Amino acid sequence: MMALKFQKIKQILNQGCNVVYRLKLEVDAYKSVIDVWKTYKRVNTLGIVTSDRRIIKEIFDFHKTINDHVILYFSSKKENCLLMCKINNEYINLLVPAVEINQDQKSFAAVYC
Repeated sequence: MMALKFQKIKQILNQGCNVVYRLKLEVDAYKSVIDVWKTYKRVNTLGIVTSDRRIIKEIFDFHKTINDHVILYFSSKKENCLLMCKINNEYINLLVPAVEINQDQKSFAAVYC
């Protein structure tokens, strides 16, 4: 079953991204992003202080409501990036190597659907 979900994630990523947001937000660990997401999903409150609040809220609202998509978040100068996926109404979070993903090393989020 999980193999089918990974296949769907790969298929969505191979279609190319729909939108890219440049972000100022940098994190020490991607777990903090997941923690903020879990709180937002439960109580609709964004528990972070950043100039990117509006963009992050839009991304999280999208993540809550739209099925079968991937949100890729890269935090500046990290070796990995976070994939926040929603496949068949199931949330799946993955860390993957950020190989040649961002030449200028600036934080961004990309939405694939």
